[in-house]
Amino acid sequence: AFMQAGARVSDYRMTRFLKVLLRWAGSMSEQELIWALSAIRHLKKQPKYEDVAVHQVAAKFMRVAAFLFNQKLHFYSPSGIVRTLSEFCMLDAVPEKVVFRA
Repeated sequence: AFMQAGARVSDYRMTRFLKVLLRWAGSMSEQELIWALSAIRHLKKQPKYEDVAVHQVAAKFMRVAAFLFNQKLHFYSPSGIVRTLSEFCMLDAVPEKVVFRA
């Protein structure tokens, strides 16, 4: 809801949010993973700069998300696979191992 309303989220809050997601990343469902990736995209926090803290944490989250997506691919629904891959592609980060497995 906050993304549709155009709310501004500070880098500090986004960094804390992504750190919490990293802590619980192993127990995320496919919908939660899609939601987190779309939050990164909508709030324009794609990892571009190495010296910005929120970009470092976003890059780390995306690496962990790609790893977990590869591990849990056989549990995902076909529409969940397509939606997750499209979110990764919109973030300009394609998990190549998963593409070949899917």
